[in-house]
Amino acid sequence: MLTTINVFPGRPGSNRKNAFFPDLTLLNCGHHPAGSEQTPLNIYLEMVQNHINHHIANPENGYNSSTFVWMESVPQPVRQDKWVIEAKDWRTLHRLQVYNDYSNELFKQHNYTVISQFNALLPLYEAGCDFAHYTAIGALYPVFQQVLAILST
Repeated sequence: MLTTINVFPGRPGSNRKNAFFPDLTLLNCGHHPAGSEQTPLNIYLEMVQNHINHHIANPENGYNSSTFVWMESVPQPVRQDKWVIEAKDWRTLHRLQVYNDYSNELFKQHNYTVISQFNALLPLYEAGCDFAHYTAIGALYPVFQQVLAILST
């Protein structure tokens, strides 16, 4: 349920086991857990903490505070359609924000950078979204700007 996405390919020949070291790894894993009644906040935070302990904070994986970034979950438009009802989707703006607040704090405690995209995208969540993804041109520019700022440091 938790996945790491290497967005910017990095330098080969690092000390990592797979010899592929990304310049920057961005991670978010809040939307699917927030959509399930089986994943209350305490279970979600346990999943995030386990991911930090076993993958990110493990020195053998090569992550450090300059190569790993946590990205908040983005706001999702309020909807009440057939898919939401059949899937029993529990995601709401408030639930996503609470999950963000707590997971952001966990990553900050480990000195990792947090990209705050929830509030940046909130004004666009109805106009720039297909009810699941941000598809409008320019909707993700605020997030890209934060990523570029991190890469330039």
